[in-house]
Amino acid sequence: MAGTLTFIGLGLYDEGGMTLKGLSAAKKADVVFLELYTSLMPGVSISRLEALLGKPVELVSRHVLEEQDAEPLIGEALAGRDVALLVPGDPMVATTHVAIRLRAEGLGIRTRLIHAPSIISAVVGLTGLQAYKFGRTATITYREGGILSEAPYRAIAENRARGLHTLCLLDARAEEGRFMTIREGLELLLELEDELGEGVIGPSTLAIGVARAGSPEPVVRANAVGELLEQDFGPPPHAIVIPGDLHFMEAEALRTLAGAPDWVASQRPPSPASRERKAEGAEELSEKYIGNLDFAFSTLSTREGSRAIGEREVEHVIDLARRYKEDAERFLEAGKHITSIAAASYAEGLLDALRLLGLVEFSWPPKGGRG
Repeated sequence: MAGTLTFIGLGLYDEGGMTLKGLSAAKKADVVFLELYTSLMPGVSISRLEALLGKPVELVSRHVLEEQDAEPLIGEALAGRDVALLVPGDPMVATTHVAIRLRAEGLGIRTRLIHAPSIISAVVGLTGLQAYKFGRTATITYREGGILSEAPYRAIAENRARGLHTLCLLDARAEEGRFMTIREGLELLLELEDELGEGVIGPSTLAIGVARAGSPEPVVRANAVGELLEQDFGPPPHAIVIPGDLHFMEAEALRTLAGAPDWVASQRPPSPASRERKAEGAEELSEKYIGNLDFAFSTLSTREGSRAIGEREVEHVIDLARRYKEDAERFLEAGKHITSIAAASYAEGLLDALRLLGLVEFSWPPKGGRG
């Protein structure tokens, strides 16, 4: 009879972020694994963890969990043992862990989740921004093969069009000892602005830098992008928030909790006239996004996939992207321009992800013709 696989969140900074429930489950497990590549946890000590749990803790890499499909963990559970996997933050925020859980359940292994604080909840508390006003979360990644993913730029554009805040997670490459900083993330967003030129972000845009959330002394600063680029936030982990429309209480919270300048308090939700201008701009932007997708699909070709992602899965994702583009066209015809932009952004994100994985090839329109 198969054992169990329990995903236990460690929280944000060190092993002290585990809940009592998580600690109890880890102590009872037959085998304990730990991954530290999905997010940096500078305060974690494996020796302290082992002393706390009274048993060995085996560190597993991205290679083991993703390329080997978590075989060591799965094998132990199939042998009837109760296995615990300790992960940074909240267990299912990283898609890696979702894939492992689904594979385990498919093999008859019972899985459990024990939650812990995540950067998503921590940012709300640290900044004072209202949780229900956050839109789609994005990740700013380093260039791959000279290609810079436009997904975070599109997410910010979509969220700001709806008056929503955007949490930008920053690339973490533990195997290389490379963790993106707030300065690097903002510089990459400005590079995207230079390439796409849609007026989404610039040196005067309000942004918030959050460093070492969950630590004894986190750093939270709100100011114009140009100002934040000159500031030292200390070592990672870092995150960025690009606010949308601010409620007066949110503006006051940023002044009090994040040292925002006084001009932040003067920001108000747009007037009806400015909302009308924004809607007109959204219609034009939606038309451009759909035109971009038409061009991309006309040049798209698939490449031989990896062992983990077969041809059927690639075709399924391409089909989803086409459906999102068709949704964008229908929403545009119905006058729902912001929703059309959102659907087109999802389609673009799927295509960009496939290209970054080396599974498809396509071209966006030449610069000046895109967006």
